[in-house]
Amino acid sequence: MSITIEPELPQPSPAVLASSTGSQSDIPREPPEHTEVTQNPDDAPPLHAVNIAPRWNESKTMIWRLTATFLSSFVMGANDAAYGAIIPYLELYYHQTYTIISLIFLSPFVVLVITYIFVGFGSGLQNAAWNVWIGNMANFNEVLGFFHGFFGVGATISPLIATSLITKANWEWYKFYYLMIGAAAIELAYSAAAFWTESGSKYRIENLSTRTRGSGGTFSQTRLSLTYRVTWISAIFLFLYGGIEVSIGGWVVLFMTNIRHGSAFASGMTETGFWLGITVGRFVLGFVSPRVGQKLSIALYLVLAMALEFVFWLVPDFFVSAVSVSLVGFFLGTIFPGVVVVATRLLPKDLHIAAIGFAAALSMGGGAVFPFFIGAISQAKGVCILQPILLAMLAVALGIWGTILGAQRPEQSHQP
Repeated sequence: MSITIEPELPQPSPAVLASSTGSQSDIPREPPEHTEVTQNPDDAPPLHAVNIAPRWNESKTMIWRLTATFLSSFVMGANDAAYGAIIPYLELYYHQTYTIISLIFLSPFVVLVITYIFVGFGSGLQNAAWNVWIGNMANFNEVLGFFHGFFGVGATISPLIATSLITKANWEWYKFYYLMIGAAAIELAYSAAAFWTESGSKYRIENLSTRTRGSGGTFSQTRLSLTYRVTWISAIFLFLYGGIEVSIGGWVVLFMTNIRHGSAFASGMTETGFWLGITVGRFVLGFVSPRVGQKLSIALYLVLAMALEFVFWLVPDFFVSAVSVSLVGFFLGTIFPGVVVVATRLLPKDLHIAAIGFAAALSMGGGAVFPFFIGAISQAKGVCILQPILLAMLAVALGIWGTILGAQRPEQSHQP
């Protein structure tokens, strides 16, 4: 939304207009509300226009669109978390080793390769787009927390439903995806209807006042965003974070079954506890982090997650492990939206889409690469290797985040 103040010009009376055209009925009138008016770039707001951040509840349309992003996040979470619940059954169904089964995080089995490529590609696009869209709102800390919280809701419910259907209702693992297809279809229809009038040309017109570095297209903006140090720090950090989150969710069921000797159902509920912790953390800590400071709070959450990982690793008790991994999820939950908030504060607005999109893509990559390598190592060393690897990844992530603590707002200079 842009506001410009123009000098008020005297308006001729209707009589003058009528006499000059011969009939008052010929006087041009404003188009009715339902008439679509095409706007060209010459009508765009000037560079000195003031941008006002939209609020989530400023109109019914805005609320509708926000709920569409929440539904999208819910479906993405349900899809990502289902892997962990079905991995033990994939092992039985296909009679394969951990190394082969872990390919599900990259491109699983020949028949399903193309399907999962499209799933990952679509999730990456949505994740980047919705993070940027919400990140430019007023009160974006809280709203982003809710957006990622719904990811956690989907991730919490998904393993619960999958485990129950497989162990209690004797479903084959692949039948769970019939439910996911239905959910994705509903999401497609709802989101398309909510954002149908939002086009690329409309976005470019509304944001001309922020494009102070010229226009060179999407790839040009991406190249420019990569000249900022903050973009690379955020992307590498989220690469590790994505690997940590998906590795825990993906392999904790097998760990709790083989190392903590839990039943199939109880071990499946452990994964539900992890995603429930992430969900609660995103809803609750989204209100705490702005008061502590986004950059500092992320560092504190990483330290607490490391301490809980030590407990998870060193205390050989099923109940203690289940509680520990749930609390790890609680403190990890708000980190992703927190990184998005920090990046949008430190980067120029016209680079938000390119930079956040790049970082979100690397996060998805980390969620594919690290679980695969953990599966390959587990085949040789045993699944007990999960905990020391996760601790090392958390420590590296903390070190990377430490390099951003001194960054100023906004970043004025290029620091490649």
